[in-house]
Amino acid sequence: MSNETIKSLLNRRSIRKYKNDEIKLEDLETILDVGKRSPTGMNQQPLLFVVLKDDRFRDKMNVLMEKAKNGSTDPFY
Repeated sequence: MSNETIKSLLNRRSIRKYKNDEIKLEDLETILDVGKRSPTGMNQQPLLFVVLKDDRFRDKMNVLMEKAKNGSTDPFY
C-alpha cells in the first residue's frame, strides 16, 4: 500500500489520556488548519475551534459550557 492517507487512516487510534506537555505553536497551527479543511455534513461548515492554554480559564469555560449544554458533561458537545 503506497497511499500515505490510507495508511494513516488504517493505523489511527483513539487517545484517552493526554500528557500535560505544551503543543508547539507550529504544530497547533497545523492541527487547526487541517481541522478547518475537514469535511462537514452537507458542507454546512459549523466548525468552531477554541484554544485554551490557561487552566483557570479552561475551567471557567467548562462551567459556562455545561450551563449552555443544560448540564451535559460531554466535553465534545
